[in-house]
Amino acid sequence: MLTATERAEAMALQVLISARLHNDRVVTHDVVDGVMSRDADKEQGKANKETVRRVIRARGALENVRVIFTEVERYWAIREQLHHMSGDEVHALRDSITEGGDDDPRGWDKALNDAISVRMSNRLAPARLYDRKPVSIRLWREPRPEEQHDRAADDNERDASELLGDEERWVEHFRVFGRQPQVEPVDRASALGTIVWARGEGWQCYRAEAGGVNLESTTGESSYWLEPVTEERPAVKETTLADVKARRRAVGFAAKWWAEQHTEEPTDEALRATFAHCVKPPRPESYPAIREAIAAEMPPAAAAPLFAALAAHESVRDAFLSRALRDLHTVACHLETLPLAAPTGLHSELREARDAVEEVWEALRMADSLTTRNAAYDNARTAIERARTVVLAVAPRAHRMHGTDMPATVEEIRAAALAYNAVEGAPEELSAVESGTPAVRVHCRSDSGTGWTVTATITAGVGSPVGHIPAHPPIVVKFRKRDGRKDAAENARRMFGHMFRVAVPVEYVTDRRV
Repeated sequence: MLTATERAEAMALQVLISARLHNDRVVTHDVVDGVMSRDADKEQGKANKETVRRVIRARGALENVRVIFTEVERYWAIREQLHHMSGDEVHALRDSITEGGDDDPRGWDKALNDAISVRMSNRLAPARLYDRKPVSIRLWREPRPEEQHDRAADDNERDASELLGDEERWVEHFRVFGRQPQVEPVDRASALGTIVWARGEGWQCYRAEAGGVNLESTTGESSYWLEPVTEERPAVKETTLADVKARRRAVGFAAKWWAEQHTEEPTDEALRATFAHCVKPPRPESYPAIREAIAAEMPPAAAAPLFAALAAHESVRDAFLSRALRDLHTVACHLETLPLAAPTGLHSELREARDAVEEVWEALRMADSLTTRNAAYDNARTAIERARTVVLAVAPRAHRMHGTDMPATVEEIRAAALAYNAVEGAPEELSAVESGTPAVRVHCRSDSGTGWTVTATITAGVGSPVGHIPAHPPIVVKFRKRDGRKDAAENARRMFGHMFRVAVPVEYVTDRRV
Protein backbone atom coordinates (compact mmCIF):
# COMPACT_ATOMS: atom_id res chain seq x y z
CA MET A 1 0.00 0.00 0.00
CA LEU A 2 1.51 3.31 -1.11
CA THR A 3 1.31 6.45 0.99
CA ALA A 4 -0.35 9.60 -0.32
CA THR A 5 3.06 11.12 -1.14
CA GLU A 6 4.21 7.99 -2.93
CA ARG A 7 1.04 7.87 -5.01
CA ALA A 8 1.41 11.54 -5.98
CA GLU A 9 5.07 11.12 -6.98
CA ALA A 10 4.36 7.98 -9.00
CA MET A 11 1.47 9.71 -10.74
CA ALA A 12 3.59 12.81 -11.44
CA LEU A 13 6.25 10.60 -13.04
CA GLN A 14 3.66 9.10 -15.39
CA VAL A 15 2.41 12.57 -16.32
CA LEU A 16 5.96 13.78 -17.08
CA ILE A 17 6.63 10.71 -19.23
CA SER A 18 3.40 11.27 -21.17
CA ALA A 19 4.27 14.95 -21.67
CA ARG A 20 7.71 14.09 -23.04
CA LEU A 21 6.40 11.41 -25.40
CA HIS A 22 3.09 12.81 -26.61
CA ASN A 23 2.76 16.52 -25.74
CA ASP A 24 6.07 18.08 -26.82
CA ARG A 25 7.34 18.38 -23.22
CA VAL A 26 4.43 20.55 -22.08
CA VAL A 27 2.28 19.74 -19.01
CA THR A 28 -1.19 21.28 -18.79
CA HIS A 29 -4.29 20.52 -16.75
CA ASP A 30 -5.62 18.42 -19.63
CA VAL A 31 -2.51 16.22 -19.62
CA VAL A 32 -2.78 15.65 -15.86
CA ASP A 33 -6.50 14.85 -16.09
CA GLY A 34 -6.00 12.52 -19.05
CA VAL A 35 -3.20 10.49 -17.48
CA MET A 36 -4.98 10.25 -14.11
CA SER A 37 -8.17 9.14 -15.87
CA ARG A 38 -6.17 6.49 -17.72
CA ASP A 39 -4.68 5.17 -14.46
CA ALA A 40 -7.85 5.58 -12.37
CA ASP A 41 -8.02 1.86 -11.65
CA LYS A 42 -4.42 1.71 -10.45
CA GLU A 43 -2.98 2.59 -7.05
CA GLN A 44 -1.20 5.69 -8.35
CA GLY A 45 -4.41 6.92 -9.99
CA LYS A 46 -5.91 7.53 -6.53
CA ALA A 47 -3.41 10.31 -5.80
CA ASN A 48 -4.60 13.78 -4.83
CA LYS A 49 -4.62 15.90 -7.98
CA GLU A 50 -3.35 19.05 -6.29
CA THR A 51 -0.42 17.16 -4.75
CA VAL A 52 0.43 15.71 -8.16
CA ARG A 53 0.48 19.20 -9.66
CA ARG A 54 2.76 20.47 -6.90
CA VAL A 55 5.21 17.62 -7.53
CA ILE A 56 5.14 18.33 -11.27
CA ARG A 57 5.74 22.01 -10.61
CA ALA A 58 8.79 21.19 -8.49
CA ARG A 59 10.27 18.72 -10.99
CA GLY A 60 9.37 20.50 -14.22
CA ALA A 61 12.68 22.34 -14.64
CA LEU A 62 14.76 19.27 -13.80
CA GLU A 63 12.87 17.16 -16.35
CA ASN A 64 13.15 19.89 -19.02
CA VAL A 65 9.36 20.09 -19.18
CA ARG A 66 7.35 23.28 -19.37
CA VAL A 67 4.51 23.51 -16.84
CA ILE A 68 1.46 25.58 -17.78
CA PHE A 69 -1.11 25.44 -14.99
CA THR A 70 -2.18 29.01 -14.24
CA GLU A 71 -4.03 31.36 -16.57
CA VAL A 72 -1.10 33.80 -16.47
CA GLU A 73 1.31 31.10 -17.68
CA ARG A 74 -1.13 30.09 -20.40
CA TYR A 75 -1.62 33.72 -21.49
CA TRP A 76 2.09 34.30 -21.97
CA ALA A 77 2.55 30.96 -23.74
CA ILE A 78 -0.16 32.02 -26.21
CA ARG A 79 1.54 35.40 -26.59
CA GLU A 80 4.76 33.57 -27.52
CA GLN A 81 2.93 31.53 -30.16
CA LEU A 82 1.23 34.59 -31.67
CA HIS A 83 4.51 36.53 -31.64
CA HIS A 84 6.05 33.97 -34.02
CA MET A 85 3.01 34.03 -36.34
CA SER A 86 2.73 36.45 -39.22
CA GLY A 87 0.22 39.27 -39.20
CA ASP A 88 -1.91 37.55 -41.84
CA GLU A 89 -2.05 34.37 -39.77
CA VAL A 90 -3.18 36.28 -36.68
CA HIS A 91 -5.87 38.12 -38.70
CA ALA A 92 -7.05 34.81 -40.16
CA LEU A 93 -7.26 33.33 -36.67
CA ARG A 94 -9.30 36.28 -35.41
CA ASP A 95 -11.68 36.12 -38.40
CA SER A 96 -12.13 32.39 -37.89
CA ILE A 97 -13.09 32.97 -34.25
CA THR A 98 -15.55 35.70 -35.25
CA GLU A 99 -17.22 33.48 -37.86
CA GLY A 100 -17.55 30.66 -35.33
CA GLY A 101 -20.00 32.64 -33.22
CA ASP A 102 -21.16 31.42 -29.82
CA ASP A 103 -20.55 27.76 -30.71
CA ASP A 104 -16.80 28.31 -31.14
CA PRO A 105 -14.99 27.61 -27.83
CA ARG A 106 -12.22 30.00 -28.87
CA GLY A 107 -14.65 32.90 -28.65
CA TRP A 108 -15.08 32.25 -24.93
CA ASP A 109 -11.34 31.86 -24.27
CA LYS A 110 -10.40 35.06 -22.44
CA ALA A 111 -6.64 34.46 -22.49
CA LEU A 112 -6.62 33.78 -26.24
CA ASN A 113 -8.73 36.83 -27.10
CA ASP A 114 -6.65 39.11 -24.86
CA ALA A 115 -3.44 37.84 -26.46
CA ILE A 116 -4.83 38.37 -29.98
CA SER A 117 -5.92 41.92 -29.10
CA VAL A 118 -2.48 42.81 -27.79
CA ARG A 119 -0.76 41.18 -30.79
CA MET A 120 -2.87 43.18 -33.26
CA SER A 121 -2.35 46.46 -31.42
CA ASN A 122 0.52 48.88 -31.97
CA ARG A 123 2.22 48.07 -28.68
CA LEU A 124 5.86 47.04 -28.65
CA ALA A 125 6.40 43.38 -27.85
CA PRO A 126 8.19 42.80 -24.52
CA ALA A 127 11.70 41.41 -24.57
CA ARG A 128 10.61 38.13 -22.98
CA LEU A 129 8.84 37.14 -26.22
CA TYR A 130 12.05 37.26 -28.27
CA ASP A 131 14.10 34.84 -26.15
CA ARG A 132 11.52 32.11 -25.59
CA LYS A 133 10.83 29.27 -27.99
CA PRO A 134 7.06 28.85 -28.28
CA VAL A 135 5.46 25.50 -27.53
CA SER A 136 4.33 23.57 -30.60
CA ILE A 137 0.97 22.42 -29.20
CA ARG A 138 -2.18 24.50 -29.36
CA LEU A 139 -3.18 25.92 -25.99
CA TRP A 140 -6.80 26.56 -26.97
CA ARG A 141 -9.66 24.27 -27.94
CA GLU A 142 -10.45 24.07 -31.64
CA PRO A 143 -14.11 23.97 -32.74
CA ARG A 144 -15.47 20.53 -33.54
CA PRO A 145 -17.73 19.72 -36.50
CA GLU A 146 -21.37 19.11 -35.62
CA GLU A 147 -21.21 15.41 -36.43
CA GLN A 148 -18.20 14.99 -34.15
CA HIS A 149 -20.06 16.81 -31.38
CA ASP A 150 -23.05 14.49 -31.72
CA ARG A 151 -20.79 11.46 -31.79
CA ALA A 152 -19.04 12.63 -28.60
CA ALA A 153 -22.41 13.13 -26.88
CA ASP A 154 -23.47 9.62 -27.88
CA ASP A 155 -20.20 8.23 -26.55
CA ASN A 156 -20.70 10.04 -23.23
CA GLU A 157 -24.23 8.66 -22.89
CA ARG A 158 -23.09 5.12 -23.70
CA ASP A 159 -20.21 5.31 -21.21
CA ALA A 160 -22.55 6.74 -18.56
CA SER A 161 -24.98 3.85 -19.07
CA GLU A 162 -22.14 1.35 -18.65
CA LEU A 163 -21.02 3.05 -15.43
CA LEU A 164 -24.52 2.99 -13.94
CA GLY A 165 -25.19 -0.68 -14.72
CA ASP A 166 -28.71 -2.04 -14.21
CA GLU A 167 -29.76 -0.17 -11.07
CA GLU A 168 -32.82 2.09 -11.48
CA ARG A 169 -32.78 4.06 -8.21
CA TRP A 170 -29.85 6.09 -6.92
CA VAL A 171 -28.87 8.45 -4.13
CA GLU A 172 -26.92 11.51 -5.25
CA HIS A 173 -24.28 12.85 -2.83
CA PHE A 174 -23.13 16.33 -3.90
CA ARG A 175 -19.92 17.35 -2.15
CA VAL A 176 -18.59 20.90 -2.02
CA PHE A 177 -15.01 21.44 -0.82
CA GLY A 178 -15.00 22.24 2.92
CA ARG A 179 -18.75 21.66 3.50
CA GLN A 180 -21.11 18.85 4.40
CA PRO A 181 -22.37 16.80 1.40
CA GLN A 182 -25.95 17.22 0.16
CA VAL A 183 -27.90 13.97 -0.28
CA GLU A 184 -30.89 13.60 -2.59
CA PRO A 185 -32.61 10.51 -4.12
CA VAL A 186 -32.73 10.49 -7.95
CA ASP A 187 -33.94 8.16 -10.66
CA ARG A 188 -31.83 6.56 -13.38
CA ALA A 189 -32.53 9.30 -15.94
CA SER A 190 -31.31 12.03 -13.58
CA ALA A 191 -28.19 10.03 -12.66
CA LEU A 192 -27.49 9.41 -16.35
CA GLY A 193 -27.85 13.13 -17.10
CA THR A 194 -25.47 14.03 -14.28
CA ILE A 195 -22.76 11.70 -15.64
CA VAL A 196 -23.20 12.93 -19.24
CA TRP A 197 -22.92 16.53 -18.06
CA ALA A 198 -19.83 15.76 -15.97
CA ARG A 199 -18.08 13.99 -18.87
CA GLY A 200 -18.90 16.90 -21.16
CA GLU A 201 -17.25 19.25 -18.65
CA GLY A 202 -14.11 17.10 -18.54
CA TRP A 203 -14.73 15.62 -15.09
CA GLN A 204 -13.19 12.31 -14.07
CA CYS A 205 -15.85 9.57 -13.87
CA TYR A 206 -15.15 6.09 -12.52
CA ARG A 207 -16.62 3.28 -10.43
CA ALA A 208 -16.09 3.78 -6.71
CA GLU A 209 -14.57 1.10 -4.49
CA ALA A 210 -17.46 1.46 -2.03
CA GLY A 211 -19.93 0.98 -4.88
CA GLY A 212 -21.60 3.44 -7.20
CA VAL A 213 -19.98 6.09 -9.39
CA ASN A 214 -17.60 8.92 -8.46
CA LEU A 215 -17.57 12.19 -10.44
CA GLU A 216 -14.64 14.54 -9.67
CA SER A 217 -14.20 18.02 -11.11
CA THR A 218 -10.90 19.18 -12.57
CA THR A 219 -10.49 21.83 -9.86
CA GLY A 220 -11.31 19.45 -7.00
CA GLU A 221 -13.75 21.97 -5.44
CA SER A 222 -16.81 19.77 -5.93
CA SER A 223 -17.71 16.16 -6.69
CA TYR A 224 -20.63 13.76 -6.94
CA TRP A 225 -21.07 10.24 -5.62
CA LEU A 226 -23.96 8.27 -7.10
CA GLU A 227 -24.85 5.48 -4.66
CA PRO A 228 -27.09 2.66 -5.93
CA VAL A 229 -30.21 1.76 -3.94
CA THR A 230 -30.29 -2.00 -3.28
CA GLU A 231 -31.71 -4.31 -0.61
CA GLU A 232 -28.47 -4.01 1.34
CA ARG A 233 -28.49 -0.22 0.85
CA PRO A 234 -32.05 1.04 1.23
CA ALA A 235 -32.95 4.44 -0.09
CA VAL A 236 -32.92 7.43 2.15
CA LYS A 237 -36.20 8.98 3.14
CA GLU A 238 -38.01 10.42 0.15
CA THR A 239 -37.91 14.18 0.29
CA THR A 240 -39.97 16.81 -1.49
CA LEU A 241 -38.71 20.05 -2.96
CA ALA A 242 -40.00 21.92 0.08
CA ASP A 243 -38.02 19.62 2.39
CA VAL A 244 -34.86 20.22 0.39
CA LYS A 245 -35.35 24.00 0.55
CA ALA A 246 -36.03 23.86 4.30
CA ARG A 247 -32.89 21.80 4.90
CA ARG A 248 -30.75 24.18 2.86
CA ARG A 249 -32.24 27.14 4.73
CA ALA A 250 -31.44 25.42 8.06
CA VAL A 251 -27.86 24.83 6.90
CA GLY A 252 -27.59 28.53 6.01
CA PHE A 253 -28.74 29.58 9.46
CA ALA A 254 -26.30 27.08 11.03
CA ALA A 255 -23.46 28.61 9.02
CA LYS A 256 -24.47 32.05 10.28
CA TRP A 257 -24.54 30.72 13.85
CA TRP A 258 -20.97 29.44 13.65
CA ALA A 259 -19.76 32.46 11.65
CA GLU A 260 -20.74 34.68 14.58
CA GLN A 261 -19.07 32.18 16.94
CA HIS A 262 -21.94 31.37 19.25
CA THR A 263 -20.55 28.68 21.50
CA GLU A 264 -23.43 28.54 23.98
CA GLU A 265 -26.28 26.05 23.79
CA PRO A 266 -28.60 26.87 20.83
CA THR A 267 -31.73 27.39 22.90
CA ASP A 268 -34.85 29.07 21.55
CA GLU A 269 -33.85 32.38 23.15
CA ALA A 270 -30.31 32.21 21.77
CA LEU A 271 -31.53 31.39 18.24
CA ARG A 272 -34.14 34.16 18.38
CA ALA A 273 -31.53 36.71 19.49
CA THR A 274 -28.99 35.60 16.86
CA PHE A 275 -31.36 35.78 13.88
CA ALA A 276 -33.45 38.74 15.05
CA HIS A 277 -31.66 41.16 12.70
CA CYS A 278 -32.10 38.90 9.63
CA VAL A 279 -34.31 40.09 6.80
CA LYS A 280 -36.44 36.95 7.17
CA PRO A 281 -35.88 35.35 10.60
CA PRO A 282 -36.67 31.63 10.92
CA ARG A 283 -39.93 30.54 12.43
CA PRO A 284 -39.92 28.80 15.85
CA GLU A 285 -41.10 25.52 14.29
CA SER A 286 -37.87 25.38 12.23
CA TYR A 287 -35.61 25.60 15.33
CA PRO A 288 -35.22 21.77 15.69
CA ALA A 289 -33.93 21.51 12.09
CA ILE A 290 -31.56 24.41 12.70
CA ARG A 291 -30.21 22.73 15.85
CA GLU A 292 -29.52 19.55 13.86
CA ALA A 293 -27.75 21.58 11.19
CA ILE A 294 -25.69 23.41 13.82
CA ALA A 295 -24.52 20.09 15.25
CA ALA A 296 -23.73 18.74 11.77
CA GLU A 297 -21.93 21.86 10.54
CA MET A 298 -19.68 22.29 13.58
CA PRO A 299 -16.05 22.07 12.36
CA PRO A 300 -13.85 19.58 14.26
CA ALA A 301 -10.84 21.90 14.41
CA ALA A 302 -11.36 22.89 18.05
CA ALA A 303 -10.08 19.52 19.30
CA ALA A 304 -6.45 20.37 18.42
CA PRO A 305 -5.94 24.11 17.86
CA LEU A 306 -2.22 23.88 17.00
CA PHE A 307 -2.77 21.39 14.19
CA ALA A 308 -5.68 23.35 12.76
CA ALA A 309 -3.40 26.40 12.72
CA LEU A 310 -0.59 24.36 11.10
CA ALA A 311 -2.93 23.36 8.27
CA ALA A 312 -4.11 26.97 7.91
CA HIS A 313 -0.52 28.25 7.76
CA GLU A 314 0.32 25.67 5.06
CA SER A 315 -2.63 26.86 2.98
CA VAL A 316 -1.52 30.48 3.41
CA ARG A 317 1.97 29.58 2.22
CA ASP A 318 0.63 27.76 -0.85
CA ALA A 319 -1.66 30.68 -1.69
CA PHE A 320 1.23 33.15 -1.39
CA LEU A 321 3.29 31.12 -3.87
CA SER A 322 0.55 30.45 -6.44
CA ARG A 323 -2.26 32.97 -5.76
CA ALA A 324 -4.56 30.56 -7.55
CA LEU A 325 -8.31 30.74 -7.01
CA ARG A 326 -8.46 27.29 -5.42
CA ASP A 327 -5.66 28.11 -2.95
CA LEU A 328 -7.36 31.36 -1.96
CA HIS A 329 -10.62 29.47 -1.47
CA THR A 330 -8.80 26.99 0.78
CA VAL A 331 -7.41 29.84 2.90
CA ALA A 332 -10.92 31.27 3.29
CA CYS A 333 -12.23 27.86 4.41
CA HIS A 334 -9.46 27.58 7.02
CA LEU A 335 -10.20 31.07 8.33
CA GLU A 336 -13.89 30.12 8.50
CA THR A 337 -13.24 27.15 10.82
CA LEU A 338 -10.26 28.50 12.76
CA PRO A 339 -12.24 30.73 15.19
CA LEU A 340 -13.45 27.63 17.04
CA ALA A 341 -9.83 26.98 18.03
CA ALA A 342 -8.94 30.62 18.70
CA PRO A 343 -9.42 32.93 21.68
CA THR A 344 -12.53 35.08 21.63
CA GLY A 345 -10.51 38.26 21.12
CA LEU A 346 -9.25 37.04 17.72
CA HIS A 347 -12.64 36.12 16.27
CA SER A 348 -13.24 39.53 14.69
CA GLU A 349 -9.73 39.59 13.16
CA LEU A 350 -10.24 36.12 11.69
CA ARG A 351 -13.57 37.13 10.17
CA GLU A 352 -12.05 40.30 8.71
CA ALA A 353 -9.13 38.33 7.26
CA ARG A 354 -11.57 35.81 5.77
CA ASP A 355 -13.64 38.61 4.20
CA ALA A 356 -10.48 40.14 2.69
CA VAL A 357 -9.45 36.82 1.12
CA GLU A 358 -12.93 36.26 -0.28
CA GLU A 359 -12.91 39.77 -1.78
CA VAL A 360 -9.61 39.21 -3.62
CA TRP A 361 -10.87 35.78 -4.73
CA GLU A 362 -13.89 37.44 -6.29
CA ALA A 363 -11.73 40.19 -7.82
CA LEU A 364 -9.39 37.64 -9.43
CA ARG A 365 -12.30 35.61 -10.74
CA MET A 366 -13.95 38.67 -12.32
CA ALA A 367 -10.73 40.31 -13.63
CA ASP A 368 -11.14 40.96 -17.36
CA SER A 369 -7.83 42.66 -18.21
CA LEU A 370 -4.18 42.57 -17.28
CA THR A 371 -4.50 45.81 -15.32
CA THR A 372 -7.34 44.58 -13.11
CA ARG A 373 -5.68 41.19 -12.73
CA ASN A 374 -2.38 42.72 -11.60
CA ALA A 375 -4.21 44.95 -9.14
CA ALA A 376 -6.06 41.91 -7.80
CA TYR A 377 -2.76 40.04 -7.39
CA ASP A 378 -1.36 42.95 -5.36
CA ASN A 379 -4.45 42.95 -3.14
CA ALA A 380 -4.17 39.18 -2.81
CA ARG A 381 -0.63 39.53 -1.47
CA THR A 382 -1.84 41.96 1.18
CA ALA A 383 -4.79 39.74 2.15
CA ILE A 384 -2.57 36.65 2.38
CA GLU A 385 -0.06 38.44 4.60
CA ARG A 386 -2.93 39.55 6.83
CA ALA A 387 -4.20 35.96 7.01
CA ARG A 388 -0.73 34.72 7.92
CA THR A 389 -0.45 37.26 10.74
CA VAL A 390 -3.78 36.31 12.30
CA VAL A 391 -3.04 32.55 11.98
CA LEU A 392 0.24 33.04 13.84
CA ALA A 393 -1.66 35.04 16.46
CA VAL A 394 -3.83 31.98 17.08
CA ALA A 395 -0.78 29.66 17.36
CA PRO A 396 2.65 31.35 17.30
CA ARG A 397 4.37 28.00 16.67
CA ALA A 398 2.31 27.29 13.56
CA HIS A 399 5.01 28.63 11.21
CA ARG A 400 6.72 25.21 11.35
CA MET A 401 6.24 21.81 12.93
CA HIS A 402 8.43 21.11 15.97
CA GLY A 403 9.29 17.65 17.19
CA THR A 404 8.17 18.52 20.71
CA ASP A 405 4.65 19.23 19.39
CA MET A 406 4.18 15.76 17.87
CA PRO A 407 1.06 13.98 19.22
CA ALA A 408 2.05 10.97 21.32
CA THR A 409 -1.05 8.94 22.19
CA VAL A 410 -3.75 7.28 20.12
CA GLU A 411 -6.35 9.88 21.12
CA GLU A 412 -4.01 12.81 20.46
CA ILE A 413 -3.06 11.51 17.00
CA ARG A 414 -6.70 10.97 16.02
CA ALA A 415 -7.68 14.46 17.23
CA ALA A 416 -4.68 16.03 15.45
CA ALA A 417 -5.45 14.16 12.21
CA LEU A 418 -9.07 15.34 12.28
CA ALA A 419 -8.06 18.95 12.93
CA TYR A 420 -5.24 18.91 10.37
CA ASN A 421 -7.43 17.43 7.60
CA ALA A 422 -10.76 19.02 8.58
CA VAL A 423 -10.82 21.44 5.64
CA GLU A 424 -8.79 19.76 2.88
CA GLY A 425 -9.26 16.10 3.73
CA ALA A 426 -11.54 13.89 1.64
CA PRO A 427 -14.63 12.41 3.37
CA GLU A 428 -13.09 8.94 3.04
CA GLU A 429 -9.96 10.08 4.89
CA LEU A 430 -11.90 11.76 7.70
CA SER A 431 -14.00 8.65 8.25
CA ALA A 432 -10.88 6.44 8.13
CA VAL A 433 -9.27 8.45 10.95
CA GLU A 434 -11.69 6.91 13.44
CA SER A 435 -11.13 3.33 12.26
CA GLY A 436 -7.44 3.41 11.24
CA THR A 437 -4.34 2.54 13.24
CA PRO A 438 -2.34 5.50 14.66
CA ALA A 439 1.41 5.21 14.14
CA VAL A 440 4.54 7.26 13.49
CA ARG A 441 6.18 6.70 10.12
CA VAL A 442 9.81 7.54 9.36
CA HIS A 443 10.58 7.49 5.64
CA CYS A 444 14.34 7.42 5.02
CA ARG A 445 16.61 7.68 2.00
CA SER A 446 20.34 8.04 1.40
CA ASP A 447 21.77 10.78 -0.79
CA SER A 448 22.67 9.94 -4.38
CA GLY A 449 26.30 10.97 -3.94
CA THR A 450 28.37 9.14 -1.36
CA GLY A 451 25.30 7.64 0.32
CA TRP A 452 26.45 8.73 3.77
CA THR A 453 23.85 11.48 4.25
CA VAL A 454 20.38 10.30 5.28
CA THR A 455 17.17 12.32 4.95
CA ALA A 456 14.41 11.19 7.31
CA THR A 457 10.81 12.43 6.99
CA ILE A 458 8.85 11.91 10.23
CA THR A 459 5.04 12.00 10.28
CA ALA A 460 2.56 10.90 12.93
CA GLY A 461 -0.75 9.85 11.48
CA VAL A 462 -3.32 7.15 10.96
CA GLY A 463 -2.79 4.13 8.73
CA SER A 464 -5.88 3.17 6.74
CA PRO A 465 -6.90 1.49 3.45
CA VAL A 466 -6.77 4.89 1.74
CA GLY A 467 -3.14 5.39 2.82
CA HIS A 468 -1.28 7.04 5.67
CA ILE A 469 -3.29 10.07 6.80
CA PRO A 470 -0.87 12.64 8.31
CA ALA A 471 -1.69 14.47 11.51
CA HIS A 472 0.78 17.31 10.97
CA PRO A 473 3.29 18.67 8.42
CA PRO A 474 6.29 16.36 7.96
CA ILE A 475 9.42 16.86 10.06
CA VAL A 476 12.57 16.53 7.94
CA VAL A 477 15.85 15.54 9.62
CA LYS A 478 19.21 15.13 7.86
CA PHE A 479 22.14 13.34 9.49
CA ARG A 480 25.27 11.39 8.65
CA LYS A 481 25.21 7.60 8.83
CA ARG A 482 26.72 5.91 11.85
CA ASP A 483 27.17 2.54 10.14
CA GLY A 484 27.72 2.36 6.37
CA ARG A 485 26.86 -1.34 6.34
CA LYS A 486 23.26 -0.67 7.34
CA ASP A 487 20.51 0.93 5.28
CA ALA A 488 19.03 4.37 5.88
CA ALA A 489 16.10 3.08 7.97
CA GLU A 490 18.34 1.18 10.40
CA ASN A 491 20.67 4.17 10.80
CA ALA A 492 17.66 6.39 11.54
CA ARG A 493 16.47 3.91 14.18
CA ARG A 494 19.88 4.01 15.86
CA MET A 495 20.23 7.79 15.56
CA PHE A 496 17.01 9.05 17.14
CA GLY A 497 14.80 6.03 17.81
CA HIS A 498 15.35 6.44 21.55
CA MET A 499 14.11 10.04 21.38
CA PHE A 500 10.50 9.15 20.51
CA ARG A 501 8.19 9.47 23.51
CA VAL A 502 5.06 8.06 21.92
CA ALA A 503 2.59 5.36 22.89
CA VAL A 504 2.10 4.12 19.30
CA PRO A 505 4.29 2.00 16.98
CA VAL A 506 7.13 3.70 15.10
CA GLU A 507 7.68 2.39 11.56
CA TYR A 508 10.99 2.92 9.72
CA VAL A 509 10.76 2.66 5.93
CA THR A 510 13.53 2.99 3.34
CA ASP A 511 12.09 5.05 0.50
CA ARG A 512 14.26 6.60 -2.21
CA ARG A 513 11.43 8.90 -3.31
CA VAL A 514 11.23 10.82 -0.02
